[in-house]
Amino acid sequence: MDPQRQERRKQDFKKSFVKQEERGKRREEVNKISKEKREKIISSKRIKLEGESSWTEEQLAQILLSLRSSDIQIRQSALSNLRQILSCNNDAPIQQTIDGGAIPILLQFLADNGNKQGVLDATWCFTNLAYGNQEQTSLTLPAVPYLISFLSSDDPQLQEQSSWGLANIAAESIQFRDHLRSLGAVPPLISLLRSTHNNTVIQTASFALSNLVRGANPNLKELFD
Repeated sequence: MDPQRQERRKQDFKKSFVKQEERGKRREEVNKISKEKREKIISSKRIKLEGESSWTEEQLAQILLSLRSSDIQIRQSALSNLRQILSCNNDAPIQQTIDGGAIPILLQFLADNGNKQGVLDATWCFTNLAYGNQEQTSLTLPAVPYLISFLSSDDPQLQEQSSWGLANIAAESIQFRDHLRSLGAVPPLISLLRSTHNNTVIQTASFALSNLVRGANPNLKELFD
C-alpha cells in the first residue's frame, strides 16, 4: 500500500476516534445536566405521606376496579385506599394508577361537592400524582381549576391539600407555572395567606407561591397588586 495513503487512513481513523470520544463526552454532559435538572425539580416537590403504606399489583388492580363500582360506599373506600398507596414514599404507583384509568374518576370526585371526604381524598391523590415526572404531572392539569377553587374553601385540610397540589404542578416547568397563573392561582393563594391563622396552611400556601415564581423570569407583579 502507498505509504502516504496508509498514513492518511491512520489520520482519518484517529480523527474518527477523537470525534466519537467527543460525542461521548457531550452525551455524558447532557445526561448529567438533565439528571441535575430533574433532581432540582424533584427537590421542589413534596409527596404527601401517610403512615407506612405498602401495596401489591393485585391490591392496586382491585382498587382501580372498585373505583368503577356503582356503589358509592365501595367507590369511597377504594378512593381512600388509593390515597394511602399513593402516599408510599419512593414507591407510589403513579404510572400504574394513570394506566389504570383513575384520573377521569378522580376528576368526578373533585366535581362532587356533596362528598367532602371524596373531594379531599381525590385532591390528595392528585397532589401525589403530580409528584411524578413531567408527562405524569401534565395529566393532572385538568384538576387545576378545582384545586384553585378549593383554596377558598372553609376546610383547612382541603386548603392545605389544594395548595400542595398546585405547588407540585408549579415545580415541574415554566410552562406549567404560566398555565397556573393564567388560571388565576396566585390571588387566592395570597388571600389565603392573609386570611388564615392555620400554620400548616400558611406553610403550604407559601410553598405553592414560591414554586409559582421560580425560574429565570418570575412574574412578581401579581404578588404586589
